[in-house]
Amino acid sequence: MAALYLSATEDKDLELAGFLGVLINYHRLSQQTIAKMSGVEVMDVENLLQGRYEMISESAKYRMAVTVMSLRFCLKESEPKDYRISLKRSRI
Repeated sequence: MAALYLSATEDKDLELAGFLGVLINYHRLSQQTIAKMSGVEVMDVENLLQGRYEMISESAKYRMAVTVMSLRFCLKESEPKDYRISLKRSRI
């Protein structure tokens, strides 16, 4: 049972890192901007991007998730439609 929980948690962390990557790479937001908007340290953003999820507190993950998902919701319409489709396919 614990393995299922850990797997689900890692999937959520991976998805958050993916959305964060879109904000940084496509929308050109900086790690510093995300950190300031989230109220976390830049190192937390870096750890998320590098897959070091265990080094980030649950509180910091939550704050980043709220910020990232809000920004993603606001900015996704500015992305080309085929870009969003390729993101969906890469998660399958």
